[in-house]
Amino acid sequence: MCLYIHTPVIHALGVSFQNEKYFPNPKRFDPDRFSEENIKSRPAYAFQPFGFAGNRMCSGYKLSSIGSVVLLVTFLKKFRINFVEGQVVIPNFDLVTRPNDEIWITLQKR
Repeated sequence: MCLYIHTPVIHALGVSFQNEKYFPNPKRFDPDRFSEENIKSRPAYAFQPFGFAGNRMCSGYKLSSIGSVVLLVTFLKKFRINFVEGQVVIPNFDLVTRPNDEIWITLQKR
């Protein structure tokens, strides 16, 4: 048996989210995916954006979660966001999932 120490293990979230067993119809926007009943129906480690637990978990995850929600809500209160017509977004799955090309949007003041 060979044991390698200090080997990085990367959990690519974008790839995990494409697993239709746990996230049905993964390309569709569905906030209900994260409802209490849907969370209970899948394994605990199917969605772990800030690490797994204990010392391996990001220490600032609560602050970043709250801050991102406040920022998003403030922005959405002031602007209406739309994709540029005809644009097709193709995801590139890597360590961090990102679009293959730039995403162009239009902002409309509310």
